[in-house]
Amino acid sequence: MEFYSRSYLENYRLIGNGVSLVLLFGMILFFGFLMFRWFKGSISVRGKQISLLFLILVLLFGLLKISEFQDRNNQEKISKNTASVIKGLSEKFNVSEDEIYVNTKEITEHTVYKIKDKFYQIHWVNNSILVEEMKVPYIDDIKILDGNENNKK
Repeated sequence: MEFYSRSYLENYRLIGNGVSLVLLFGMILFFGFLMFRWFKGSISVRGKQISLLFLILVLLFGLLKISEFQDRNNQEKISKNTASVIKGLSEKFNVSEDEIYVNTKEITEHTVYKIKDKFYQIHWVNNSILVEEMKVPYIDDIKILDGNENNKK
């Protein structure tokens, strides 16, 4: 079973943004170059056909990126929700946020929380919580993914 820290979840979300921006910027530069040559008149008929094909590909890529942006926006909402839950638990358990780990990237009612060396399933009832401590028979099967370190047990 894997547990994620708050910093790991934040870093996981940021990696994809940089790659997408670089790829999109490169495509825009290339498309701008083709359009400049098109309007200047120094491009052949074959080049115009290739540039039209490229324009269609850029439009399809743009639509794909819009869909990915919406998915990423939803992931950010989930990540912010997870961060606020971890912050609330750190206040209620009087521990730092770095000592709380969750077993899923999206908080659900079946999420298992690792707080210090104990495992809990927490049920939210209005603004109060119902805490159920869990017994984990095999501690060796637990992998903790932290934003600062790759793996630790």
